[in-house]
Amino acid sequence: MQLVQIAQQPATLEGKSLVLPAVSVGNVGQLALDLLINTAAAPCTGRLQTTCLLPCIGRGAYDHQPAESLATPLELYIPKVGSVAYLQQRSPAALGQQAVFAKQLAEQLQKLRPEEVVVLASLDAAGRFDHQLSQPPVSFRSSSPELSQRCQALDIPELQAAPASEPAYEDSPDQTFQQGSAEICKSLRPACMVYSSPPWCFSGRAFYQLQLVKLEEARKYIPPEFKIVSAFGHTLGGFYLARYSDSPVGAFDELVVLSGLIWDFPASCAWAARVYVNDKDARTHGKQHVGLPSRVASFSQRPPSSNFQGPHQTWWNEGLQTPAAPLNPGDYRASSGSAAISSSSSSNESHPEGVVIRNEERTGSRWPFRSGPRQLQSPVCCLSLPAAHHGRRGPQISLPLPSFSGGTADHPGLLQYTVQLKANMRPVKAARVCAALPSPEDGHTSSSEAIQSLLTGRPVIAFAFDNMQMTVAQPREPAKFKRRLEPYVPQLQAVC
Repeated sequence: MQLVQIAQQPATLEGKSLVLPAVSVGNVGQLALDLLINTAAAPCTGRLQTTCLLPCIGRGAYDHQPAESLATPLELYIPKVGSVAYLQQRSPAALGQQAVFAKQLAEQLQKLRPEEVVVLASLDAAGRFDHQLSQPPVSFRSSSPELSQRCQALDIPELQAAPASEPAYEDSPDQTFQQGSAEICKSLRPACMVYSSPPWCFSGRAFYQLQLVKLEEARKYIPPEFKIVSAFGHTLGGFYLARYSDSPVGAFDELVVLSGLIWDFPASCAWAARVYVNDKDARTHGKQHVGLPSRVASFSQRPPSSNFQGPHQTWWNEGLQTPAAPLNPGDYRASSGSAAISSSSSSNESHPEGVVIRNEERTGSRWPFRSGPRQLQSPVCCLSLPAAHHGRRGPQISLPLPSFSGGTADHPGLLQYTVQLKANMRPVKAARVCAALPSPEDGHTSSSEAIQSLLTGRPVIAFAFDNMQMTVAQPREPAKFKRRLEPYVPQLQAVC
């Protein structure tokens, strides 16, 4: 994104409040900004040029502009007096360019250095909860306590989040206003328009651990079309934990629970039993376009115990400062190739820093393998990862990884795609997995919860991938498999 000045007045926003719209329902934010600019008779001091917005051009939009002036997609208006500036956006981002535009806009605002940013957005009544319909039509959400006090002094109510009795669905107003303009742009873009055309590129780092999984447990998740690679009644499953610093949706975290190895001549690949991500757009894309069993989850840091004597920094927060999240010891049972310990003893045991993954999927009873109500923020597992590595990275590898997916409600047919992986690979100490115990309120028992069996198998080997670059090709339906008309339903009663 480039700022082109069209006036002698320097385009600086230091000490000013910048008001910009979010392209949303009814274009209310854009229309409100038109009124503000026209009332203030603010001159256009610059145009921001970007290839992310749909092109548009027209005559001058305001009374104080000459008739021969032109209006372009993104323009900056700075009044000669006052402490408020305006950034008007007249066209939406192009297909697949929403994340790029949000990133460019955030970088440009950092250069212009406004004192504060105000985003005007709108939401119709159909997207609100019942308790929000009785609120005044104008409300606010703020990342600044000082700004919140100023709004409350003007009798503007704060937009209330959904109560516990009303789950926060994807189009919740609580998700409409986020901290910073880049997050707001991201939250308002349609999930189906986030990813550009394939291939899709991801960069970051990953932790890959192979574990022994009983063959009968792995078969519960793997469609019968595939032959499972096994020996002595076991196959290789485990998990893949990634921290992506860049992707089509920006930075996010991912946990892939692997049920086992399947054979597809001349190679084998791991089958994903469940995918947990902390980005809704990544979840939606995985379900609708890649045929993955994706879920929305939270990834938080568990602090080490007070009596832990080892290194506190782990692979998860290598070079980062992340907040700690408390862990209820009774929610997990620990296993790493040994017998699971009881919740009563786990609270007194010395443990390192860990990563807590909680399922936050907002779904109803349409899933065929559910037997009870889904609990919000139900724990999935806690991973105690090895200590952070500060030495030399491993050798660089480049591997084409064949992958299969599908057999889900969104993609009953099987899909095949290729993942091109390039990274520095090094062996690491295996992580310790604390799997979530089934909730007594759900009436589920550990014998019916195959996810825990996949996560708590005996570790075989673990690898860390640094400086990872991953390219995912377009999935396609393999001709050798008969097209499915119904999704493959895992043979279990309940799933995290």
